[in-house]
Amino acid sequence: MMPDNISSSSSSSSPQSSFSGQPRQTPQQLQRKLPSRAAHIPQAPQIDMARRKYLFPPIYPCHYMLQRAGYMGVWIGAHAAILAYFLSAHMASDWTEGLNFATQYGILVSVMGILIAMSPTFLGMLRSTPLNRVFTFEKRVHAHKFMSYVLFAWTIAHSSLHYWTGVKYADSISATHLFIFWQDRLGITGQLMWMIFLLIGLAAIPIVRRMCYELFYYVHHLYIVNIALLY
Repeated sequence: MMPDNISSSSSSSSPQSSFSGQPRQTPQQLQRKLPSRAAHIPQAPQIDMARRKYLFPPIYPCHYMLQRAGYMGVWIGAHAAILAYFLSAHMASDWTEGLNFATQYGILVSVMGILIAMSPTFLGMLRSTPLNRVFTFEKRVHAHKFMSYVLFAWTIAHSSLHYWTGVKYADSISATHLFIFWQDRLGITGQLMWMIFLLIGLAAIPIVRRMCYELFYYVHHLYIVNIALLY
């Protein structure tokens, strides 16, 4: 009988002795051993910038600053050429007519550039050309903003010129100013267009865009109405 008791007691005490021999682990240590959820999430492939093989490798932030300065210089130079051409062509007859044509074509070129800068199809085509080695088209939003500023400047110049000439013409025929600006199709479309441009510009102010992004998004779609009125 004694050997049975000894064996039973030794067998019952053996798990305790083996358990007591191991160091007790804290909950933090147990949690570290658990597999994290992030380990099961597939990681996105990293884009190797060297694969793009830039003609001028990006030197941050100098690379983007040089690109932006070069683009702004080319864009301002193109509009300055438009202004100089029409002013020189009409300087002998009437400089206001030359300025009127210059502002008109400046608005048309600016609208064209704004639409191209935000066109995914056109930018996708440019990425397949050698220009992708020179320019980074990911910064197209900056180009869109700068073109909008130029468009706003042309709109102010064009509207101011029409108001000035319209007031002079109304005074010469003893007519009311309101009648002159709303008497024909060109006057009506011009008034509506600058109002829509002003509304789009106010909705694009950074503080308004951050507070009411839906308003900024939907008001920006009024450009479709402006293009229809433009043509």
